[in-house]
Amino acid sequence: YLGLGVVYSIKRQFDSAEYCFRKAIALKSPYPEAHSNLANFFDIKGQPDSALAQYAIAISQNPDAMIPYMNRAKIFLKTGKFDEAIADYGKVIQLDKNMGEAYYLRSRAYALKGNKPQALQDVEKAKTLGFAGIDPKYYEELKK
Repeated sequence: YLGLGVVYSIKRQFDSAEYCFRKAIALKSPYPEAHSNLANFFDIKGQPDSALAQYAIAISQNPDAMIPYMNRAKIFLKTGKFDEAIADYGKVIQLDKNMGEAYYLRSRAYALKGNKPQALQDVEKAKTLGFAGIDPKYYEELKK
């Protein structure tokens, strides 16, 4: 059911996708991967509150899984909850100190919050880790 839910989500067959994710959760508990995928589904549908609730369940069931933290932080970032995004990216970094993308995205959250020195520090760390997705204009702006 989990795989079918993912396929239905990609095909934007939302009723079928939600049914499959909920069926997977009903058949196996705890099932953090299913909650995480259901959260992704809600994010695709533009329902951030429902997505955040499902990520919280996934994280409570497996606090050492990085993907739910990364995805939840992206929603926090999109919805202007910068402190929460910073905390989740920090958790990802705690789990994997070499995750350049997490440093870069946390840099974005710091910048949006107005903490330019911390944003610069994180983007430079992402750069030293070899993260290739750094926006050069963003980096140059932080260095000014």
